[in-house]
Amino acid sequence: LREQSPGDGQRRYIERLREYFAGHDLVHITHRKVNLAAWHLYPDARPATRNRQARSPVKAVLNYWADWHGTSAPRIKMEPETPSPVAVASLYVEENLLNAMPGSSLKMEKSALIIALFRQGWRITEALGLQWSNVDLLAGTVQLYVGKVNQWVTMPLHPKFQEALRQMYCQGCGVNRSVFPWTNRNQVYDWLKPLRIKANTPSFTPHMARRNFATRANDAGFSTLDIKAAGSWTSTKSIERYVHVDMNRAKKVMRVI
Repeated sequence: LREQSPGDGQRRYIERLREYFAGHDLVHITHRKVNLAAWHLYPDARPATRNRQARSPVKAVLNYWADWHGTSAPRIKMEPETPSPVAVASLYVEENLLNAMPGSSLKMEKSALIIALFRQGWRITEALGLQWSNVDLLAGTVQLYVGKVNQWVTMPLHPKFQEALRQMYCQGCGVNRSVFPWTNRNQVYDWLKPLRIKANTPSFTPHMARRNFATRANDAGFSTLDIKAAGSWTSTKSIERYVHVDMNRAKKVMRVI
């Protein structure tokens, strides 16, 4: 599990769980203990967060251990999740964030990450896992690790993000060096939270930019398959949650057919 992702986000979940369960034999870990761990580690988080960062990793470890020893793993049930309303950030939010960016040694990197979120539609963990060795500025492509399917995917670069990378590029960056200096989303939120307040966008989250990408591509007339190929989605079903239906376009379809 620690080696499945090139980024440190998922590893951080495992480390926190290892610390919590230190001294526990795997055979004695029950659903009740996992549930207590989830609430102890993430008391103020949403059910989806507790499932993703506590229950799912423990369940995976226990299943692996059970398969290895030819036994059965305890049943770890997920906490019921209530679908949250789909919130979409407009490109005005991107502009406001970039304009409010304070001058600092990492201004270029912070601006590039904001651009990547809006113009590439990536998950923040995918962007943070990007390495220079996987970027081809001449071809305008990138090898992106999509953790949800544990695969590397070749994707096109948006011209605006490509230019941001070109400005950041330095000689000797090509060997095992991350494009961005932050190893997990918490480090990003350390500077993003005050920035979004300064930009008068206090409710913005990085995932809103991903939804904005899908919505804009849909409004431009691209199919969900096109959006899936351009972004880092693993299925068209998840895209359908993000796109907003334009009634005028729907009426146009009815007139054409």
